[in-house]
Amino acid sequence: MQSSVTKIFSGILLAAGAVICGDAAEYPSAEGFEKGCEARWNKVDGTYWQLSKRSAAGEFSVSRTLFPTAKVPGRPSQLTAVKTFPVSEAFDMAIRASLSCEEGVPAAARVDLIFMDGAGKTVKRAEYPLNAGVKGVFQRTVHRVNVPEGAVSCRPVLCAVQVGPLEQMVHVRFDDLQFGKNLPPEKARFVPENIIDLEAPKLDLSFDRGANGWKTIDGKVWRLTAKGHTAPYAVRYTLPACKEIPADAMLDSTVLQAVRGGEQYRLSARIRGARQNQQVQLFVKAVYLDAAGKEVGEFMARPELPMMGRFASIAGVTQVPEKAVNAKLQLHVHFLDVPEAGCVVDFDTVELTLWRDKAPAVPAYSFKMDSPDAGKWTAGNLSIGKFYNASRLPDKMYTDVFPNEWTMGSRLTDGYTGDKTDFRRNCYVGWRGEKPVSLTIDLGRPQKAEQVILSGYRDREAFFGTPKAWSAAVSLDGKNYQEWGKTDMADVADGAYTSAVRGKAQMARYIRIDLTPRDAKNGLILLDEITVKGQIKNTWKMVPSNGVYHGAFPPTYGFKEPLRNGRKAPCALDIFEKVVGKKVSMMLWYQGFDQERIFGELQDLLNIDLMADMRGPRFMSSGWLPPAKVSCQDIAEGRLDDYIVNYFRDAMDPAKTLNNRAPIWFRPLNEFNSGWVTWGFDPEGFRAAWRRLYNIAEQLGALDHHIFVWSPNHRSYPDVSWNKMERYYPGDQYVDWVGLSCYPPSAKYAKNEGHRYPLGRCEEIYAKYGSYKPMMVAEGGYDSPDRIDRVRWVREWFQVPEKYPNFKAMIWENHNTRVIQDGGEALELYRKLVQDPKWIGDLYEKEAGK
Repeated sequence: MQSSVTKIFSGILLAAGAVICGDAAEYPSAEGFEKGCEARWNKVDGTYWQLSKRSAAGEFSVSRTLFPTAKVPGRPSQLTAVKTFPVSEAFDMAIRASLSCEEGVPAAARVDLIFMDGAGKTVKRAEYPLNAGVKGVFQRTVHRVNVPEGAVSCRPVLCAVQVGPLEQMVHVRFDDLQFGKNLPPEKARFVPENIIDLEAPKLDLSFDRGANGWKTIDGKVWRLTAKGHTAPYAVRYTLPACKEIPADAMLDSTVLQAVRGGEQYRLSARIRGARQNQQVQLFVKAVYLDAAGKEVGEFMARPELPMMGRFASIAGVTQVPEKAVNAKLQLHVHFLDVPEAGCVVDFDTVELTLWRDKAPAVPAYSFKMDSPDAGKWTAGNLSIGKFYNASRLPDKMYTDVFPNEWTMGSRLTDGYTGDKTDFRRNCYVGWRGEKPVSLTIDLGRPQKAEQVILSGYRDREAFFGTPKAWSAAVSLDGKNYQEWGKTDMADVADGAYTSAVRGKAQMARYIRIDLTPRDAKNGLILLDEITVKGQIKNTWKMVPSNGVYHGAFPPTYGFKEPLRNGRKAPCALDIFEKVVGKKVSMMLWYQGFDQERIFGELQDLLNIDLMADMRGPRFMSSGWLPPAKVSCQDIAEGRLDDYIVNYFRDAMDPAKTLNNRAPIWFRPLNEFNSGWVTWGFDPEGFRAAWRRLYNIAEQLGALDHHIFVWSPNHRSYPDVSWNKMERYYPGDQYVDWVGLSCYPPSAKYAKNEGHRYPLGRCEEIYAKYGSYKPMMVAEGGYDSPDRIDRVRWVREWFQVPEKYPNFKAMIWENHNTRVIQDGGEALELYRKLVQDPKWIGDLYEKEAGK
């Protein structure tokens, strides 16, 4: 049957082919989006509602900008068509829409249809929600529209909907609106002539030098390159500079892989963009086919963030449709903007494999482990830096700062309290009016609360008041609260004030503070801090009770020939183990704290270098180092929240880690009390950054297998009061292990010669934290023999856990002047002392006999 279609967005598909026209008598053409269409749609003003070239199917779409605001408007932003079209019976409506944001942003797209009778009176207004793709990717929505009784015409209205406070600017875009009967399925995109098919002899679609099984590799647009990641070769797509947004590029496999309907499969690949700031999305797709070759479903694996300049792994688990018997794979390049400098992207090792989501059996450890409950209690401020929320938004004059999905801001737990003579507006959060306010602080995990202190500011002339009364309640689950204490606020003098509620010491994760305002409608409750005092249960994670983890940082560049034996890989763990004569149970590796570097880099190390093919698994210590462009302030103020969230989600995704659930000693921003790191010399900013990073990991559940290691340098440079290591300490509830960089300083920086060696270097930090925190030399080693006695250094290295028994890991950094293989007599002493069984090499009992 011939379909009848109206195109609201006239001209949209001209790039792909002819516009589909409908029966003019039944569905006359409404005006669409094109240059000069402003007069035919209400309020296309070029500012809020405007034309955009970022369309899905052609030259133009229309977009509406929603600006950041805490106030939710009473109705959506609307764009109404000037003309109507006649209706008589049920018809279909199809439209593409997109949002330029991540998932979870409180914005949406909608189409309303206003149905009118013969006199032009509204009979009904119907709302149709849209599948608005995030990050600017259009998604198509099809609705069956039933015409209400009495309606003879219809007028479409595009709606950009804000459903909550917006923390970022959002562009809501509409494209390719159609009305008609029996609308055809979504039309294929325009395919440029340079798209080619491939035939790969391997089901994992690996790429080899001969390009055997590949079809029409032309050496220009799609070509092989020797710069692969895990294989010798990758496939590269190259596009010259353009003046318009190109159509999507796709490389399609003609080799079908048999799949089992109803089973789960893992789709994975390694991809990279070779230039900075490329506005492209790379993804791989599995298209499922039934026995007749008809498409019955598809699945895409795409990165959360773009990768530039290095390969990164992407993966996802897909449920195969019941009718599917085969799958074909596709490589996709989707353009979000005009590639003015051209585009170069690479794909490597694409795989579709049967998936079983079962954690591998973990054998018993070869060493005795302390109980996780062995951590001591210490007194402190439980709420410092913690996330919180309120039952209603603050006054717009005294709003909060740096919110994210778990907190409305950071001012009320930042540790700053004003004084009677110093009023700083930017430190306060306020609520106006007579409605009660509830504030809920999430401590992250249960702690023993003893007292809640409220700090605020009173000024009668400015209508800064105090609560009439306030109370505190506690909960372990955030649902069942127990009243904990209440106080009626007496009259207080103008200036800063505090008020306390002390309850019976009680375990709680959530603290709720209920504020009862006074009667004045214009009165303002102005707060600057909520302090929860109590006892902190220190974590005690993966602490061996009868041993010390034997660790190393073994980069390949630390070894020369013939030891290297031509090795190209960056890690040379097996060479280090052969040199010292014992396995390593913990390996240190570094990664950039940068939005272009995701957990996929460590994934390869976890799944390859640390697995059994490298003579048994090891634990990982990960050094996370920001580039110069990233400051502590950037992290503390939430500018990297999305990246941090994606990083930890990848780290916990079994599809991306291949079910590797070993713990990671996570060591970000180390050596902060020194002048050679860009994140140093900022104690306050460092504490705030560390707390936000830890809180996000805590909210995501990433602390289950991430052990946060707070790791200063052994000496502060400069060694002055404001730069002491303890000034950077974020709090006992934020630190799992304490680490130390341990190297020999020059004689002028040591109190005596003994303080140039490990026992002296570890003395200060152990005195401060060793009584209640597990500790490690997170990195260390001797210097050149003309500067230090290497034999003495190695001897004291192995004496550290004897003198300071809470040192539970020692990691030798094997490069520069610290390479152990050049140690001569010191190497022989290392080889001898490390054989002591308390230096843990084998992690699991199954390997102990090897």
